[in-house]
Amino acid sequence: MNTTLPARLERPPFLPGDIDLGRSLIRAMTAKALSRLDWSRKQQAAEQICEQAWPHDRTALAITRAATPPMSTASSGVSAILPNVTGAFVSGLQLQSAASRLFAAGLSVDLTDVYTVSIPRADAATSPPPVFIGEGLPIPVGQALIHAGVVGPARKMSLIEALGNWLQEASAQTAETVIRTIMNESAARALDAAVFSAVSADATRPAGILNGVSAIGAATGGGQAAAIADIGALVAAIASAGGGRQILLFVPPAKATTLPMLAPGIVSATNLEVVAAPSLSTSVIAVDPQGFVSGYSDTPLIDVGRSATLHMEDTTPLAIGTPGSPATVAAPARSMYQTDSYALRLTLRCAWAMRAPGLVQLVSGVTW
Repeated sequence: MNTTLPARLERPPFLPGDIDLGRSLIRAMTAKALSRLDWSRKQQAAEQICEQAWPHDRTALAITRAATPPMSTASSGVSAILPNVTGAFVSGLQLQSAASRLFAAGLSVDLTDVYTVSIPRADAATSPPPVFIGEGLPIPVGQALIHAGVVGPARKMSLIEALGNWLQEASAQTAETVIRTIMNESAARALDAAVFSAVSADATRPAGILNGVSAIGAATGGGQAAAIADIGALVAAIASAGGGRQILLFVPPAKATTLPMLAPGIVSATNLEVVAAPSLSTSVIAVDPQGFVSGYSDTPLIDVGRSATLHMEDTTPLAIGTPGSPATVAAPARSMYQTDSYALRLTLRCAWAMRAPGLVQLVSGVTW
């Protein structure tokens, strides 16, 4: 079989920025998608497309070759970094996702072959301060209360996007851009909705970081005074819980724009970073990122379907058909085969948790 790709797949000169774990995942997805299309009536395997289009990206190549997620205890080589691909993909969503900024700034653990990981943190109120003592005198013994934030088990986060067959006419680099944009935007929306929620943990998902958090009353009157009062209350609450060295302030996009004009001193504070969160409308969330822990397990799984039938619903999808009286038929449904399309599915396994109470605070219904 001729394994030479058409001219439109020829790779441009190598750039140092090409080696990136998050991009490696997208390239592996692109190669798998393109391998299902008919390139000049010469089918190319995903690894062949990947190797010829991005010959320096060994991580992408390893993902495309794996029938099952490749795992190794080796401390070097591609196999050693594969479990971190999910983390790199999530952290790389920062242009679209506010939650990914929290993932990047917080602590990270590897949940590969691990059910849960406990991350202890001493309670600031019960930790004794350092003291000076006289020679021969007894040294005070601390009995700090230890909070143990438990991360895991990793839960399945899965996305499906339907793409038209026109992509077969694009170069591998163009296809990568299209797929990266679509998957990044979908993952960003899903991640923000899950992380910035008050939903409790269950068998399918981790708890939102606002679960169990009581909102601080918003200052009235609007304007600069209200903004300063609200942000001051959030920071003070985190500081009283033992945090505050660094704080991420998640605000609605419009308020992220007006806040520098209302309170430039707050925005320029060295321990405060303002992050626009599209999923918020009238709430402001403050988080100490050192209190946030995330974990990932396994290499992301990529599947491409040409004959699938999908319920085209992004919030509450149903089974295509459910027996009953009357029977339930999901609508609108779409056949990939009939519409000359294909479905691209990405499955990630991740989890997150707060290490201790009080390190995330909320003000809802702000007036500024």
